[in-house]
Amino acid sequence: MKTKNRNLLLTCASAAALLTVFSASASAAGVAPPPLPPGSPMVKVEAGASPAEAIRTERAHKHGNLRNKDYMRPDVAPAPGSGTTSSPATPPNSPSR
Repeated sequence: MKTKNRNLLLTCASAAALLTVFSASASAAGVAPPPLPPGSPMVKVEAGASPAEAIRTERAHKHGNLRNKDYMRPDVAPAPGSGTTSSPATPPNSPSR
């Protein structure tokens, strides 16, 4: 008998919860959003950053020394009179061409 009462109570509670949810959504449907501020139709909204911000971001993240860098050459200049040229260095343990 206790199980039947518990199931009945659970069914009634869930039905009451569903009615509450549906009534809350129905009452919220009649609420209007607040009015827009004056001058809002004159604002032109564009997706993404403004052109000035895009230029600023490009300049901030561009590093001229890394562009077109040959990573196969050493960063240091050869010692004077060492006889080395500016040809690409061969990595160790690599087959010769």
